[in-house]
Amino acid sequence: MDLDLAMLEEKFVTITDASSNEEKVHYKAWEKSKRLSLMLMRMTIADNIKTTLPKIESAKSFWG
Repeated sequence: MDLDLAMLEEKFVTITDASSNEEKVHYKAWEKSKRLSLMLMRMTIADNIKTTLPKIESAKSFWG
């Protein structure tokens, strides 16, 4: 599932029309990894603590 991709790599460069297919596929995989990782991390936190956490957009910074 490549859940660790967002943890191991910094945010991928923004994709443009000039980006290669390989870059586009990698970016999509990184975005999916980030989204799933954040969801899983938030699911494991107790509900009474979740409300005090700031909104975090990066799985890597969530571990911070």
